[in-house]
Amino acid sequence: MMEGVVHLPRWPAGRICLVDITPTAWEVPYHGASITLCCREGFFEDGAGITWLTDVTCRPGQLEESLDEDGRPHLTLSDSVSAGCNLPKTAV
Repeated sequence: MMEGVVHLPRWPAGRICLVDITPTAWEVPYHGASITLCCREGFFEDGAGITWLTDVTCRPGQLEESLDEDGRPHLTLSDSVSAGCNLPKTAV
């Protein structure tokens, strides 16, 4: 994680979801590779910092391969893993 203050000058207030996707083995990502997804949600206000709404949640999972709108393969998070962090299924 980053140390120190992170400034978000574009928005004076909003909701944030901090996400970290970490492979369980140091190798090139591939379909079926094991990962750990950690996340934490909070609310920020200009000058007040971040109020964390949830604790850090970590879930094990695997990378999946799916096709984008042009038919190209992309690695994605499995739905069961990303659902724990209220994330949409997106390319990694």
